[in-house]
Amino acid sequence: MIFNFATEPLFLIVNSLVFKARSSDIIKIPKFSFNKKFMLVLIILTWCFFYISIETNFSNLLPYINLVSDKFSYMTVSVFWIGIIVGRFLYTLILPMIKFRLETLLLMYTVISFFLYIMLIYLNTQDEIRLIILFLLTIFLAPMFPLGASIINQHSSNKRVLTSIFIAVAGCGGVIGAVIIKVALYIHLPVYLSILFILMVCLILNTVILRTKL
Repeated sequence: MIFNFATEPLFLIVNSLVFKARSSDIIKIPKFSFNKKFMLVLIILTWCFFYISIETNFSNLLPYINLVSDKFSYMTVSVFWIGIIVGRFLYTLILPMIKFRLETLLLMYTVISFFLYIMLIYLNTQDEIRLIILFLLTIFLAPMFPLGASIINQHSSNKRVLTSIFIAVAGCGGVIGAVIIKVALYIHLPVYLSILFILMVCLILNTVILRTKL
């Protein structure tokens, strides 16, 4: 009951942004329409929720995952955020040159990030190599959030409000994602596996977004 009460306003806002009522229907009681465009917006918002839980919590927990020895552990957070900055700067440069769908680009970034993350976790190599892999990983993670915002804005005439909802959902993802990881720790699931599972969810959602034809 509480969940329904909390989610109903967001449902109403998103529904009003995605769909416009005809003038002949203005006096009628509005009806919710679960067509493909509305469901696609919800899927993108869900993807945003899970992605931000990775970006926020992965950076905070890097020193505790023990990816590198104590000698280099203090550098992991700095490498992460430098990679995010560089990745988003490079994204602004290549975006005008992109000739294919943004959904395809988002899936490409996610697939590359997924394999780089697996290499980072399971590849037994020197600390310096792991720091380089971490840097490359964050470069490919960085454009995903602005890409998601651009994709969701394609499906609404009121871009400002929908972007605000997108950012609000991202904030919830950062907070609730930390709770999910903490619960996983209670059942003895390592942090790096929690991040891997969340990244897999993002990959599945990206595939659905790409395959959804309006």
